[in-house]
Amino acid sequence: MKCLTIILVLVVLVILVQAATADDIFETIKNQSLDSLRAEAKPLVQVFGAAMGGGLYYSASTHGLLGFDVGVRGMVVIVPDGESQLLDDAEVNYIPLPVIQANVGLPLGLGVIARGVAYKFQGQTVSVFGAGVKYDAKEMIPIPMFPHVGAMIAYQQFKGGDILTANVFSVHFMASQSFVMIEPYIGYGYDRTTMNFKYTYTVAGPTAYTTYIDEKFTEAISRLTVGLKFSPFPLLNVYADYSLSTFNSVSAGLSVSF
Repeated sequence: MKCLTIILVLVVLVILVQAATADDIFETIKNQSLDSLRAEAKPLVQVFGAAMGGGLYYSASTHGLLGFDVGVRGMVVIVPDGESQLLDDAEVNYIPLPVIQANVGLPLGLGVIARGVAYKFQGQTVSVFGAGVKYDAKEMIPIPMFPHVGAMIAYQQFKGGDILTANVFSVHFMASQSFVMIEPYIGYGYDRTTMNFKYTYTVAGPTAYTTYIDEKFTEAISRLTVGLKFSPFPLLNVYADYSLSTFNSVSAGLSVSF
């Protein structure tokens, strides 16, 4: 089991490296006319929603009061050929999203999460910041060995330079059961994404001219997630999951609990 989880983490890291070699997706977007953007926006917005809504949890339980964990997570959305002409043109088959995430326990089964990252990607500053609230209903179910059952809401914002801004609202429900060093989990989620495209488009021709495009699109997806957390040592958590959705995705990560 340990080897399987570590292999999944390594696979995600390899995909992240491969995705960085793709053609410039931002330049590909800027080469879209308004009509082309309107035709291609739906799958792109759904892909970003699938990425940002992933990896939000690895258990239905929350920490005790002021208990916390912090770690790194990587989400990768799989984009089959033919699903998006824009992403095909950019030779993108994977959309990667690494983040740093912290979870802090509160009273009454509540917990808060915060995640974020900022880095350079294909000449643009890419950033993700978000927060959420999670609830574990275990204390309300006085049945021995009953699984943890939880729910969470989260809000995140993605920015890709001055070209893209995406706001994602997520509602997820999950259940998990701990068995010594492993904890399988399953979840169902809803992610609603609003993406704003802003760029200057050059219309080619004998009398070439530029036009400024400022368009918003909103799409929603649902997902079914199955995953596994493995704790090979006290305080250390390794986890990976797979989500079935409009665009399937893989999430994996490593965190330390206190």
